[in-house]
Amino acid sequence: TMQRTDKFLGQSGPSDGCQHLTSEGLNGIDHIDYTLMRLPRPTNILAASKDFFEIESTRETILDAKAVISTLGHHKQFSYYECDAKHGMHIGHRQEATRWMLQWLYNDPFSVTEPKDIQLFTDAELQVTKTGQVFKEFYNEKDVAAINLQLAKKLEKKRKTFWKDDSQKALAKVRQLIGLSHSKDKTNVQIKNRTNTKWAKVDKIIFEQPDGMPVPAQLFRPLNNDGILIDIVIIVNSLGMKHTIETGYVKKLLNKQTAIFVVDLRGFGETKDQGSNKKYQSHSHRTANVATHIGRPLLGQRVGDLLSVVDFLDSFESTKNIRLIGFQAAAPVALHAAALDKRISELSLEKTPVASWVEDVVAKPLRSNMVDHIVPNALLWYDLPDLANYLNKSLKH
Repeated sequence: TMQRTDKFLGQSGPSDGCQHLTSEGLNGIDHIDYTLMRLPRPTNILAASKDFFEIESTRETILDAKAVISTLGHHKQFSYYECDAKHGMHIGHRQEATRWMLQWLYNDPFSVTEPKDIQLFTDAELQVTKTGQVFKEFYNEKDVAAINLQLAKKLEKKRKTFWKDDSQKALAKVRQLIGLSHSKDKTNVQIKNRTNTKWAKVDKIIFEQPDGMPVPAQLFRPLNNDGILIDIVIIVNSLGMKHTIETGYVKKLLNKQTAIFVVDLRGFGETKDQGSNKKYQSHSHRTANVATHIGRPLLGQRVGDLLSVVDFLDSFESTKNIRLIGFQAAAPVALHAAALDKRISELSLEKTPVASWVEDVVAKPLRSNMVDHIVPNALLWYDLPDLANYLNKSLKH
């Protein structure tokens, strides 16, 4: 499907990896640019007017392409065909594709009509191997998943050397890979409501991030603690702050010397995407794919949310220490934040689904809800245990 990527805000919404290649948007590459890159080699784009992808976006894209291609003098090498059909490879598409191949491979420009009684090959007849998997036919072959795992493990020596040489340089590379901005744009913090319960003072807060994302949070402070220095424990939980509060965990940790701050990082709790699980194996699939598309992995965006919380709490005169607890899918986020910000004095990770990208993601490629944790090219430079080993020198676990 050929679209302008700004149209993913439309009816079809964000899609899967074939629509959102890593850093494609960051580098200003749109779908049609791949056609322009391969000029003057001939290209024929087939579309369906009733596709679930917006056909108007496709048509706009084709107009863009024709304008560029004509200017370059290659209009004969480009063609567009649209049939009145839904998503798929329909008879009109097949006829046009065959015609185009005849034109350019055989210098035969005539039209093609597919016979009504055509006998199609079965899947089994089209296979050139017994199993349908080439790697199973040869004893020394591996599938892509096995090759990826082999490469990830092979890079371990490089990663260890990188961290051994200069940890601060390594941390700067981590910040770059996760797309964490050095921008000085301030987060707009709004206290929406203040109430007292029988056991705590409660502030409901919204962090309006520089990129426009609202991040809801709640601060629980002990009663009658005015003028007393206190520790603040930040709790991030992918199940949401509502879940954290309802389990009684906040009340359990709160005491005269300790306040509790719970926050829903983007895509967790109140801002959880409600559409991804309809089609994909992750509640963050759509948002995470768009995030890597623009060069800002979702994990890095969440780290940014968390560090803005640290900025806010560090500004309190009553703050003594800032401690951090990361639950579930928020644990890798907490790990990154603690490694990148020395103001976090203590870290606890609970029920993390990913302790190592090599062992928990690459080695298990069919696991659900893994897209949250993807950082493109990370394993060239670090794995999560590298961050944990770095923190062992400075933080209590």
